[in-house]
Amino acid sequence: MKKLNRLKWVVAIAAAFFVGLIGVTSISSSSVEAARIDMVDVSNHNGYMTTAEYINMRNNYGVKAISTKITEGQSYVDPYAKSNIANAQAAGLYINAYHFARYYTKAQAIAEANFACQQAQKAGLPVGAVLTADVEAPEQTYVSKYQNNIDNAAFEAVVKSYGYRPDVYTMASWIGVRMDIATGSGWIANYVGNATGKRYYSSNHGWQWRSDQHFSTSYGDFDASQLYDDYYTAGQNSNNNVKPNKPSKPTNKKSVDVTYAFHQKGGSWYSNVKNFGSGNNGYAGAPYHANDLLYLKVNHGTIKYRVHTIEDGCWLPWIKKANKNDTVNGVAGIKGHTIDGVQIVYTTPKGETYQQAYYRSQTTQRANYLGTCADNGTVAGYDSWAGMLGEPLDRLQIHINNHSKY
Repeated sequence: MKKLNRLKWVVAIAAAFFVGLIGVTSISSSSVEAARIDMVDVSNHNGYMTTAEYINMRNNYGVKAISTKITEGQSYVDPYAKSNIANAQAAGLYINAYHFARYYTKAQAIAEANFACQQAQKAGLPVGAVLTADVEAPEQTYVSKYQNNIDNAAFEAVVKSYGYRPDVYTMASWIGVRMDIATGSGWIANYVGNATGKRYYSSNHGWQWRSDQHFSTSYGDFDASQLYDDYYTAGQNSNNNVKPNKPSKPTNKKSVDVTYAFHQKGGSWYSNVKNFGSGNNGYAGAPYHANDLLYLKVNHGTIKYRVHTIEDGCWLPWIKKANKNDTVNGVAGIKGHTIDGVQIVYTTPKGETYQQAYYRSQTTQRANYLGTCADNGTVAGYDSWAGMLGEPLDRLQIHINNHSKY
């Protein structure tokens, strides 16, 4: 899955041959005409993939689902994850994701799972999609099968807590040697060369049978898999047969202004900002400076907001008022505690056109804005909160509307 080089292809074939020689019975096979291309996995190695490319895969090759790389280890984020998710969904494909695992302890597995899930949320991976642990790295070869089983179970438990469905991807030669894969689970890689006449691993969710699939409108090689059940095509909606509804015209939309400000950690309040704009007057905060308090109010409707802090490691209570002199109920945060997450919910008055708070942030460790956030979060394809846990949030932009202006 992680395209290191052709060595993986050679090793997988040799390992599969060896497994056959020693009589291990984890492979199940039955006669079929040829392996299908039900699912394709994509990553930064494939570059930017357009909706038209995904439509070509669907219409001309029978592709049903995509699995896009989200993360690797505890720091790498695939830069094309968000566009892959959006464009594959627009093409009517089921979308899933995978994380290339580097863990070799339970604590590391938990940390990597949280990182992967948070980035999956930011990339717009829908709740109910599969988030797979790609376990095939050198790190897992240095620990026991017992330890890998524990680590994989810990990763899967965290994935479930975020509303995603977990699975494990690995090489055929690792099953029963480096880890156990239960019947009815798992996505197994075994490149057999000629996939006509047999199908392997039919007791698992899927079999990745080649790494050199070509598509007429796309560049490079792709990993292709055959699916045996609906695990990677369930729990979410595919829009193959759905025509988008035309948006209705606003009938009673009110203009709403939002005013907000950050308090610099160890300093004072910055000037208030209304809505958002360009330049340093168009956002709350200042580059590379941490903040500890957030003030926020609207001139119409109601709004509530809360922050997550590094020191407390949790979300603080919702705030519904706006008073800089009241650091308990009038602003969000605790003085001296670093804000690394912000969540906002706007309530539209009854009878008016529905509007939301749209907002985005930057951190002291990143050069660009993170994903756009909205009240109803990933349900509408937006993030449900702004920030990156563990990284001080230094800038924030907000506006209230019935669509995002970012």
